[in-house]
Amino acid sequence: MNVGRVLFRAALTQPITVYRQNGSWIGGRWTPGSPLPIPMQAVVNVPSGDTLDMLSQADQESGAIEVFVPAPLHLELTQATGTSDQIQWNGDTYRVMHVWDWSANGYVKALAVKMTTTTEA
Repeated sequence: MNVGRVLFRAALTQPITVYRQNGSWIGGRWTPGSPLPIPMQAVVNVPSGDTLDMLSQADQESGAIEVFVPAPLHLELTQATGTSDQIQWNGDTYRVMHVWDWSANGYVKALAVKMTTTTEA
């Protein structure tokens, strides 16, 4: 059953931007390019306790979100995808840590943790 049609109604979604690392293999080494911004509409939610248990204590404390999107998200370093996708939402940036591919049901679920920023003095 495709629940994506119900899940992605305009009343439930919020705009996010997914930044996908691209690049190429040159001389046997991965050379990153500029991240590609991909605007999407997503359902953004607070993760459940069971979902949070998948993260380390440090990642739990930094903050996490659960997102439901209609398109695949990338998780790890591979030749084709680069590094894990980053999600920008409400002025914060989150790194995708886990992905559940429910595309047969019309959506992909991802768990993302807030990335810390360092400020130089």
